[in-house]
Amino acid sequence: MSDQISVFFGSMKSVIERYNKAKEDHHQLGNPTSEVKELLKALGSHYPFVDK
Repeated sequence: MSDQISVFFGSMKSVIERYNKAKEDHHQLGNPTSEVKELLKALGSHYPFVDK
């Protein structure tokens, strides 16, 4: 069970890092809607249950 948790959180860390990099690359300052859409896109690539 702990191996599954480690894999899940390691995967989430990777998604968050990619999201933060994409956010920096796009310089989307002050547009929370766009930021949420980018996060959902990043999550959707790892978690198919997330609606894009």
